[in-house]
Amino acid sequence: RTTGGLAVTGIGGQNLQILALNPAEARNYLWFRSDFADHPLNQLMDALGPPGEFQGDVLPVDAATLSVWVYTAESRDQLTLWAGVRDSTGQFNYLEMGPLGGTGWRELQSPVLRDPGPVMVPPISLESLVMTQPANHFDTAKTPIYFDDISAVSASGQRTGVEDFEGSSRWAILPTRAIIQNQFEQSADQHHGGQASAKLTLHGGASGEVQGIYFQDEHTPLPAVVSQSFLASAGLKVGGTTNLQIGGMVVPIVVRDSFKLFPTLGAADGPAIILNRDYLMSWLKLSFSQSVPQFNEGWFTFPPGADRAVVGKTIRDQRYGLVNVFDRQQELATVAQNPLIAAGGSGILLVAFLAVLVLVAAALLVSLWMAVQRRRVEFAVLRALGVSRAQVFRLLAFEYVLVAVVGMVAGSYLGLIVGRRMLSFLDVTQTGARVEPGFILETQWGVVIFGAVAVLAVFGVALLLATRLLARTSDAQALRLE
Repeated sequence: RTTGGLAVTGIGGQNLQILALNPAEARNYLWFRSDFADHPLNQLMDALGPPGEFQGDVLPVDAATLSVWVYTAESRDQLTLWAGVRDSTGQFNYLEMGPLGGTGWRELQSPVLRDPGPVMVPPISLESLVMTQPANHFDTAKTPIYFDDISAVSASGQRTGVEDFEGSSRWAILPTRAIIQNQFEQSADQHHGGQASAKLTLHGGASGEVQGIYFQDEHTPLPAVVSQSFLASAGLKVGGTTNLQIGGMVVPIVVRDSFKLFPTLGAADGPAIILNRDYLMSWLKLSFSQSVPQFNEGWFTFPPGADRAVVGKTIRDQRYGLVNVFDRQQELATVAQNPLIAAGGSGILLVAFLAVLVLVAAALLVSLWMAVQRRRVEFAVLRALGVSRAQVFRLLAFEYVLVAVVGMVAGSYLGLIVGRRMLSFLDVTQTGARVEPGFILETQWGVVIFGAVAVLAVFGVALLLATRLLARTSDAQALRLE
């Protein structure tokens, strides 16, 4: 986890949140909600590609020396050529091929295994050819630089070709912060052997910036899943490409998907970019920068029966350099100690709903009973005019069923409005900031249907009682008494 920005010279821009993870494993750790993105978490993680570091141009196992032929029309004393190599364990090293002084074709060589130097485990692959220049020095020459006939030489002197730049080539230009990028092409203008060579035209980058070519992997530019706020600020769409500045290195990315919210990446902290950890580390190793980000955060799961207390104490040891350690189970247990949360908001609302339902049922019974008592004369007159008791019952049932249906529909609609209004107050912190992620208003329609059925059942019982009351009272008696 680190920060970065858009790689444009002279433009500061806002800081970007950079999260590089293992997409194959991260999907098993993260909690995700459907409204966080247009696509599910698995699809977002698949967009980042499978785990695995880049694989360069593999050298023979017995390679002792790396050789490259270089041509310059002008002496480039300020430039030093380096060959970036990676071993089978993922360790990266730069071999100093030498300065580009002099003119014409000349061979530059460097031992593959230097002593002293890092222990490189074969097979070793060639990843890049880069040129550096001292800080505050600028290479003013405008003529191209040509590379040809890269080969590996064994201890016995046997030479094996690695790259001759004939036919199709997987080499590409390293991006820089300059507005006008360097250019790379296969050209027949100059060649040491064969019919073509690699032609590199430098347009000048920032002082001290790494420039050169690299062996292109199928996952470059690096696939990225970005926040929608980043798309808006950078003026990009899904499928677009741009360059980032991360740890002193320009990183090319292509946007594969986007999200609104993502776990551990707060929207208030600015636009965010998610990358494949292995791809990012492979790319950053091409840099000479001492500020290349390293692994600084880990997510752990425990097998059944593991002693969480012991593991937690161990990883909190100072030798691991972990400043903050959070236990999700412990955090949830702390939150659960809140009596309101422990009881559950849904549980409290369910109890309130049942209490209101009982009160509504009682009110309906009393209301219907009193209405029948008040309208006995009206019903007696209807009976005297020839209306049957069944017709009176249907008339009464129609009136109150209509009231019940209209009431339930209106109540449900108003309930949704009131619920959203309540969430507008609950969806902020004590400081007024929005809660992230925000609450979602969910209606438990099963409970609503149960309530509707209960209300209709109460109506049915009340109507039956009203009918029995009307049946016990004679029409003549009702007319005389009123």
